[in-house]
Amino acid sequence: MQPEKVRETLTPSTIRVYLHILKRNPKSLSLTDLKDELGLTKPTILHHLSRLQQMNLIEQNTDGYKINPEKVPSIGVLKVYLKVGPYLVSRYLIYSLLFLGVFALIFLMKVPFMSTHGFISYIIDIAAFGFSFREYLRWKEELAS
Repeated sequence: MQPEKVRETLTPSTIRVYLHILKRNPKSLSLTDLKDELGLTKPTILHHLSRLQQMNLIEQNTDGYKINPEKVPSIGVLKVYLKVGPYLVSRYLIYSLLFLGVFALIFLMKVPFMSTHGFISYIIDIAAFGFSFREYLRWKEELAS
């Protein structure tokens, strides 16, 4: 599928439905389960499920809807998430925490700020943390809408 078509089909609400089904993987979810857990109406959920089925991301069986395991890695926008235990976590959040940890380590090692290496380390780390955290907030906002 072309990237433009993927962007049109995978709206933030559709991604939200997909991620909810992905969280429960390999368990199948019925339409009623999705309605109750997501707080959306049945017609809205059916609309998003039909979009996901068009892209062959989910499959329907007698128990409900479940993930098509062959298609998970093929959609670029979904690669932003990692499964950490029972949770789906944005890679950007993990990167932000990594950069924050590096910054704390540099600070605790008492690298002189005014040395060339120290100054460059602080600037790069602060910029990387800011960028990663901003991207995390942007993705979180898109999923919430």
